Amino acid sequence: MTHQIHDPAAALTMDSRTVPQQYWPAGWMPHPSGSWVPAPDAASPWVVAHQQHAPAPVTYEVAAPAPRVVSNRLFAGAVLAVVALVVATTWVTTSVLDRGSDSAGRAGTSASASQLLGATSLGSGEFRNVAKSVSGTAQVIGLGDGRRMLALRGFTSEMGPDLHVYLASGASPMGASVHLGKLRSLTGDQLYAIPAGTDLAANSTVLIWCREAKATFGAAALDLTERDLAPGDTSNLGGMMSPSNMMASSTSAEEAASEVSWGDLEPATGHETSGSAQLVRLGEGRYRLLMSNFHTDPGPDLNVYLASGSTLGGDSVRLGRVQRVDGSLSYDVPAGADLDQLTNVLVWCRVAKATFGTAPLTKSVMLA
Repeated sequence: MTHQIHDPAAALTMDSRTVPQQYWPAGWMPHPSGSWVPAPDAASPWVVAHQQHAPAPVTYEVAAPAPRVVSNRLFAGAVLAVVALVVATTWVTTSVLDRGSDSAGRAGTSASASQLLGATSLGSGEFRNVAKSVSGTAQVIGLGDGRRMLALRGFTSEMGPDLHVYLASGASPMGASVHLGKLRSLTGDQLYAIPAGTDLAANSTVLIWCREAKATFGAAALDLTERDLAPGDTSNLGGMMSPSNMMASSTSAEEAASEVSWGDLEPATGHETSGSAQLVRLGEGRYRLLMSNFHTDPGPDLNVYLASGSTLGGDSVRLGRVQRVDGSLSYDVPAGADLDQLTNVLVWCRVAKATFGTAPLTKSVMLA
């Protein structure tokens, strides 16, 4: 097999195991799987020399591997062994899961019953349409252990990208609102944990907010009148408080209690970068940047920064290398970073000295 390399960057499209070292692209090195991975040091002497003196086109030969012949008898034996292993594994897994789900169900019923003791309704309201059609009831539940939950009952909403649930003081979450988490479903009863210390009097409106469109789909003004739960409410709440639902609610509570600011990634000219950035407080003065639904063009030595503007500056803080070009990313923010000034997330290519994408951050809560 013959390859001609006129541009070292074109080698990124080839099997890395077939490319001689002198033609490796700047900032990249081969992986045993045949793909390319970022080199540990993009400023090595070889990379610098390579960038200054691009090699002439070269033609080289790679011998194709000889075909391997497997006898029919050996192949059939291997297939039978795999089938037997799959059958045995399925039987064992099914038995364990059946026993585990039975005991988990009993434990879940007991836990919900204890949490419902002393539960009261702290307020409720009906959803009204704002930008889209949203209906149902929003109800704040006070549990016997002191926690508070937001229950959405008989809920329906029109479809939209990146819908979230907020407690706010008005018809928009912009400013000092409380983020409860992503909307879990467009229909049906749902439960969201309310962070400890949330001032319901100051945040008495439940919002369904579309981050991408920056629009409120629906809102429910809460009448904060405490009363006992109706028998139907108690029964319905018990079903909503399944172990899996409560685990999801606890997760959203941790995120809600800590969210500081968020923003959507916007691509720079000539690049495709998208996703959402969320700055969260972890407690004890620690912060973390979370990037979800992330995508960017591949590039050599891509890094994530917090900056005061849309380009890299002297006050910018590097958080780390881009770990993958698709998916979710997470970075710890160094202690002492001035988050009042560093209000932009940058995806920056250190080799090209160019911005691939930026996300201006909007505050969700006031910094302590």
